Amino acid sequence: HSVPPKEFSLSKLRIFFALGIVFAVLFACAEPPQKTEAPVQVVSVSELRSKLAEFKNKPLVVNFWATWCGPCSTEVPDLVKFYESVDTAKLKMIGVSADFFVVGDSAKIVAKVRGFLAQKKVSYLNFIYRGPVDSVADLFNLSGVLPETIIYDSSGREIFRHEDLIKLSVLQKASQGV
Repeated sequence: HSVPPKEFSLSKLRIFFALGIVFAVLFACAEPPQKTEAPVQVVSVSELRSKLAEFKNKPLVVNFWATWCGPCSTEVPDLVKFYESVDTAKLKMIGVSADFFVVGDSAKIVAKVRGFLAQKKVSYLNFIYRGPVDSVADLFNLSGVLPETIIYDSSGREIFRHEDLIKLSVLQKASQGV
């Protein structure tokens, strides 16, 4: 049996000690993981109307979008930045996916929407509308252009509408004072 020299043991101990400090600093400085998966529910027009009633007396931003819509995908980072910058106790925000407007397998569409939202790090509530296009278009007076963003004040009155891609600065300006 040979015993390692003391310097060998001390040098290993110093290395382990140094690594321990490095890892402790890294873990202490690391931000806690954030929940990025957006809640998603498939809804009919009556269910959507009922969900909207839950936001009564709160200003509300509603964004209509779809995974297959290029401008929708482009605007999502600005929507996420906006949502992360607002006081969600005072202003609510939801997304309404129009992915069911294109015929397809329900499970695949839901999985595609969930994957899209996770990839884009969307954390605000989203609904996947499933039903006649005319019903949701009538409920929100939609133009048929995607994306479309509407802001309602706390009394439920529409105060802003934007068709096509919306920029963060436009959304911030439109929501001031609500």
